[in-house]
Amino acid sequence: QAIEARKSGNDAAALATGTLAAIREQAALMRQQVDTMERQLSIAETSAKAAEDNATAAHIAADAAKTSAKIAKDSLELTQRAFIQVVSMGLNRGRIPLADDVPVTDDASVALSIKNHGPTRALNVTVKGTLTITPGNKSTAVAPQISYDLPPATDLAIAFDAFNSWLDADAIALLKQGKANLQVSLKITYADVFGVPHEIAIEAALHDWIRRGWDIKVHST
Repeated sequence: QAIEARKSGNDAAALATGTLAAIREQAALMRQQVDTMERQLSIAETSAKAAEDNATAAHIAADAAKTSAKIAKDSLELTQRAFIQVVSMGLNRGRIPLADDVPVTDDASVALSIKNHGPTRALNVTVKGTLTITPGNKSTAVAPQISYDLPPATDLAIAFDAFNSWLDADAIALLKQGKANLQVSLKITYADVFGVPHEIAIEAALHDWIRRGWDIKVHST
């Protein structure tokens, strides 16, 4: 019986030892699995960070490309657009300018010339305006120029009606005596080849009849 008891005790000890070894082996395996999962998590976090960095870099590059494209577009429009300016203004007789020392005639008129100084066409040029004489506040309108395309380096003449077609003898007499004031109000609109609209507002007054001097204010967009 004593021998059997010892044998049973040895078997129990061996079983406990084996069980403990198995538990330790299982624990070691679980630790390996945990380490593997932690490494995988670290790799995933690194990949996610790299993807985020790449996305940020892509956004920055896209924004830079958009900015560069806008700068290039703005520069192209600025340097290649049509650009209309007033080049002359005065009194004409027909199409012939009146010199300063030539008396004003009944059939004289106010005329001005505009020019496209840009390298491309000005599209749909329209001209609207009035000429007013004081005292009397009598006015006449310029013949409108509608949907006129103005090529580069090209002038466009704009003329009001001759004085004797809209003024009476008393008003013309004041003109000839240099006692009348002339006021021109003009608006010119056009579009460039890029589709951008532009406007020129002109206010001019003949202030010196002897020298035929004009005060001209121009606002353009």
